[in-house]
Amino acid sequence: MIRDILFRGKWVDDGEWVEGFPYITHGGEHQIRYYDSESNIENCSHTVIPDTLGRFSGLTDRNGVKIFEGDIIEFDHPYNGKSIHAVVQDGCGWNLSNFYASCFDYPGCAFSEGTKYMTVIGNVHDNPELLEFQSPRGEGVVQTANPQTCMVMRQTRI
Repeated sequence: MIRDILFRGKWVDDGEWVEGFPYITHGGEHQIRYYDSESNIENCSHTVIPDTLGRFSGLTDRNGVKIFEGDIIEFDHPYNGKSIHAVVQDGCGWNLSNFYASCFDYPGCAFSEGTKYMTVIGNVHDNPELLEFQSPRGEGVVQTANPQTCMVMRQTRI
């Protein structure tokens, strides 16, 4: 089985996302090198914002969209309803921030059934507001997910 090693980062010049292989230049710039199929240039590279670099999980959501570290996922489970999480990498693999569901009793289990319940709806850099959970009773923001941690806790369903 061949596994894609791929990263994504926001281009410094215009804020567009670019996918490829990351490296740091001798001058300290974070860049992503990629192949541009339109111009047939093999070694295109762009300087990217270091904080936006995210690794490809090797998985796609239910619509075939690549899932990267830092993406925001809507998790729509038939028994537990909808919830929103950031994709994070922890010590043992891929996880969802603040993920807990009663039928899944351990962290990281969201990916154990595959990604059939997941839809990429944004990312933590462009859409941080998606991580604010609204109270169903109209009480405002209940909690904000921390995309940097894998805290396992109950959350309000949306």
